[in-house]
Amino acid sequence: MIPKPGKDHSKTKGWRPINLINCIGKLGEKVVADRLQESGLLHRHQFGSVKGRSATEAALRVVTRAQRCMAAEGAVGWNFWDIKGGFQNVREEDVIRELEKSKEGKKWIPWVKEFF
Repeated sequence: MIPKPGKDHSKTKGWRPINLINCIGKLGEKVVADRLQESGLLHRHQFGSVKGRSATEAALRVVTRAQRCMAAEGAVGWNFWDIKGGFQNVREEDVIRELEKSKEGKKWIPWVKEFF
């Protein structure tokens, strides 16, 4: 573990784990991530871990919509969510149920089950 600068080292969040995954593992991870994006299984409004999308683009889209609404004499409300550990806390049954909805998704079920 490597201590994060300026963080409380008596807490878990104050440390950064060392990841020693080999190059082949990283390549495999990249291939799977690319394939998942191509499969159409990700929500069209997802920005995290999607090629060509960033937090900056997400913020720009929200601000642009708000400006258009205000220009049309509308009201704007803001709601911010920060979902920590979203991927770590997903339920296997929910993932499998979503994958079963499409032909492409069914191909991923055996592979995904290896992670639960």
